[in-house]
Amino acid sequence: MKLFLSPFKPAMYLGVFLVLCIAVPLGRFGFGDGGLWTMAGAAALWILFAIGGSYWPAMNQLGASFNRWMDSAILTALVAAVALAPLTAASAVYHQAKSPHYLWYDPFIVTNGQPMPWIDGNGEPYFVEGAAQDLTSVVSTVLLHFVIFITMALTGVAIGLARGTRMQWFMLCSMFVGGFTGLLVGIYKADVNPSDPYVYAIFVAAAGPVVLAASAIVFARTRRFVH
Repeated sequence: MKLFLSPFKPAMYLGVFLVLCIAVPLGRFGFGDGGLWTMAGAAALWILFAIGGSYWPAMNQLGASFNRWMDSAILTALVAAVALAPLTAASAVYHQAKSPHYLWYDPFIVTNGQPMPWIDGNGEPYFVEGAAQDLTSVVSTVLLHFVIFITMALTGVAIGLARGTRMQWFMLCSMFVGGFTGLLVGIYKADVNPSDPYVYAIFVAAAGPVVLAASAIVFARTRRFVH
């Protein structure tokens, strides 16, 4: 982690990440949809890691090993995702437990597909279809958030490395293709089984490999003096 973060002051990256860890899970208590807060956290990670990746040319000039620098970047991305995912997932799970309608506003919550008992405004009990949770769905929500954050962080590194080169357009196109692929697969799965609680997880599973494969190509083609 130290090598990748070396261009930044510790107070800067620790402060920014602390704000993320507080704002993304707790912001939805104040205003906005839960899904938007999760996406904002993923976008913030993408930007932060893109900035970090853009410092590689300077590190290269200083004779840094690219392999060591990449190992440091990957470790930093893992730590960030491991720290942030349980916090955002816990917030989503809590909100879903408090209201079965929360899932309408957060595509990154996984349920078990079973109905959840609730009481309407007149005090009458009823069931909300596909809103219940169990241990498996909670773990799946945590894993979904982790995959989103680690994917966005690594993609950010690739964008930073590709900045100012033709590969930046390759990365941007791959993100479009990945998103379009995930959308098509998600729509197909939703059409086949509208009650499938894993529709958005399937979207991420379809889109993620596309952008990660493109990122791997950028990593392999990045100029370096020392491997």
